[in-house]
Amino acid sequence: MTQSEAQRTETFAFMHRENFLGRSGGAGMQRWDYRGYRWEAIRPADGEPPMHVTASCTECDTVAELQVLPPGGLRRQRALMLAFSLLGVLVLVAGLVMAGIAIPIADDSALPDAQRDDATAVAVTGVIMVMVGLTVAWTFFLKREAQIGVTGRGAGAAGLAKHVVTRVDDGPAPE
Repeated sequence: MTQSEAQRTETFAFMHRENFLGRSGGAGMQRWDYRGYRWEAIRPADGEPPMHVTASCTECDTVAELQVLPPGGLRRQRALMLAFSLLGVLVLVAGLVMAGIAIPIADDSALPDAQRDDATAVAVTGVIMVMVGLTVAWTFFLKREAQIGVTGRGAGAAGLAKHVVTRVDDGPAPE
């Protein structure tokens, strides 16, 4: 193994979710139990195509076809998630402005009913935009932070998928 390959070598864990329903983790939280194994992959250099990896689950014998992205691919993936998150913030701000302008108009009893009804519709639309924008921004921000550069069926989000791939830094094996 060359020095450049050694620098690009990363350790991942392919983990199987053991419980069907989340266990109580206290204060309305759910806890998921995983069992898995470590595997090493040499992340491709920038400009190279993604490396295809087959991971087999030791618990249920499921085979997952995964791709390990090069550093540039990981940066692009994270930049895309950031762009979606910023788009959500833009929708949130537009909704705040719409609601902020329309609510005083809808509340003004001196104006004709038709104008107040129109302002009420704009205010409701603005409030909905705030909720959607906040949800989109938060979801994609968290997704961006969780990106490790391994994609494919079987590399799902914890709690949602039967299998999850995580990056293993140092420490004990995930059991």
